[in-house]
Amino acid sequence: GDDGRGYGREEQIFKDEITGPVDTVKPHCVAGPTMSVRRLLPIECARLQGFPDDHTDIQPKGKPTPDGPQYKAYGNSMAVPVMRWIGQRIFQTANP
Repeated sequence: GDDGRGYGREEQIFKDEITGPVDTVKPHCVAGPTMSVRRLLPIECARLQGFPDDHTDIQPKGKPTPDGPQYKAYGNSMAVPVMRWIGQRIFQTANP
């Protein structure tokens, strides 16, 4: 009874192997026979880039911001911790 997420199949990760990918439903299984992978949520993209959780959720006209523009905004941005580190290095170099 495989439902596309690996249920009904024997576990293929062994104790001494490298750790398998993460799955939100079943540990050590990321894709079924269709090889589909879960897409990151906009809030996860914000956290990875170092932004607050609701940074791009501006709610124009009182409606929630669609995911597409949020993905685009995070994709076009630079990671906050990295930019902070670069700025500090420039400041340290200019002011020894």
